[in-house]
Amino acid sequence: MINLSYFSINHTPVGISRAFIQDNKAHLAFMEIFPDFQRQGYGSHLISETENILRSQNVSQVSLLAQQPYSSSEVIDFYKKNGYVISNKQTELYDDSMKMWDLVQMHKILKPNTLL
Repeated sequence: MINLSYFSINHTPVGISRAFIQDNKAHLAFMEIFPDFQRQGYGSHLISETENILRSQNVSQVSLLAQQPYSSSEVIDFYKKNGYVISNKQTELYDDSMKMWDLVQMHKILKPNTLL
């Protein structure tokens, strides 16, 4: 696992992402914006920075398993807003004894960085 991106503002940690990289593909294993900073646009910034780091490692595709509360849509909507598509139409359910979760496979094709 590679820690890809720590996102901070004025030296205050705001979020983190982690991924596995193999060949030219990556799996985004973890992404979190810390609670005090959620819903302020930092998630989109973190995912963009993470993708830039992956591009610099010649990664052409990122996959992930989105986990959201059962019958919710905000996590999937967040990834869709950032260019991810659903890879498998079948949603899996996970029960952690406290809450039911929808698990949705998603991916994004990364285009190489281009100089203007």
